[in-house]
Amino acid sequence: MNMNKRAGFTLLELSIVLVIIGLVVGGVLVGTDLIKSAKLQKVMREAQSYQNGVSAFKLKYNGLPGDLENADDFFPDQVWNLNTVAGLTNPFPPIIRGDRVIHASIEGADAWRQLALAGLIGSGNMGGAESCGVTSSSTDGEHCEQDGGVTAPHSAYSENAHWYIGHDVFTRKNVVMLASGSERWGQARPALSSLAAYNIDQKMDDGMPNSGAVRDHRRHGQVENTEASDSEVYTFKCQFDVNGNRWQYDEDEPYARRDGEPACSLAFPLGI
Repeated sequence: MNMNKRAGFTLLELSIVLVIIGLVVGGVLVGTDLIKSAKLQKVMREAQSYQNGVSAFKLKYNGLPGDLENADDFFPDQVWNLNTVAGLTNPFPPIIRGDRVIHASIEGADAWRQLALAGLIGSGNMGGAESCGVTSSSTDGEHCEQDGGVTAPHSAYSENAHWYIGHDVFTRKNVVMLASGSERWGQARPALSSLAAYNIDQKMDDGMPNSGAVRDHRRHGQVENTEASDSEVYTFKCQFDVNGNRWQYDEDEPYARRDGEPACSLAFPLGI
């Protein structure tokens, strides 16, 4: 018996192992892509359901949710910010209930609440806060803000993604916006990578961030700034101009189309 003979893998066995490894890696990659695609489908379904809900509300009540002038007639003792308008000022534009502008900071939380009370959206994706520490008689400037996952809907896209509603100064339209963080409209952070935002925009609209029915949302007052602070840098990661530079805010600027870190908050104009 030859004790020096060593057992080893044949070329056929090595080929089979490599094929198996390839199948496993390929399956993982395909599974990851399917998960990402499913998340984007959820975002699109949510956006469409909220757009449809607002349209149905307008037809039913002859006004917009949150902005409804006689909201207390339809939802007695259920309006958080009924009389807070007199105690607040806002230059973008003046807050007037019934002006067909949904003011995010004052009317946004009530907009979601009224859509839910009207049975036009589900309330299960909000925290069910029945009070915001504000009574219907409040006129001292206190008001109920949109709080992601509490007074504004949580998104199935991720645990940090939420929906907000309000008037966008860039599009000059009422919009629903997907952003991250349980903070106020003006403080919301990006929820989507620039590649994810591009894919949603391409499927629902024209694939461009500054035009059409799907837009990249930017905070009020954001201007061209090539020396942005750390807190502002994220606003430049969603778009590049045609030369590959950071955001200049031209209509023909494309999405950066990078996967990974959140870079975009998408706004979906309501068209009304």
